This record gives sequence, C-alpha cells and structure tokens, in this order.
Amino acid sequence: MARPITDTPTLRGIEALRFMERMENVKKISARKRKEMNDSYRLFKQRATFAV
Repeated sequence: MARPITDTPTLRGIEALRFMERMENVKKISARKRKEMNDSYRLFKQRATFAV
C-alpha cells in the first residue's frame, strides 16, 4: 500500500524571498534547446507503451 501524500511545507522568510526572486527571473532557453527538448519528449512519448 502506498504512503499518504503529505502537505507541501509553506515557504517563509528568506526561503520565500529566494523563491519569489527565482520565479521573477526565470532564465529563457534558446529556440534550439527548446526544439531539442520537444524532440526528445516526442520520441519518448512515441516509444512509451503502457498496458491499460
């Protein structure tokens, strides 16, 4: 039997400020890198077979 999922802890203080700063200053990825990631995703999705 699986363990129950616990609540996500709330960020406070410096951790919350650091998180907000990182969310406001997200690094953009290049078009080439995005295409590479999407191609990899499509390849994995194509090869994945799951019994239903």
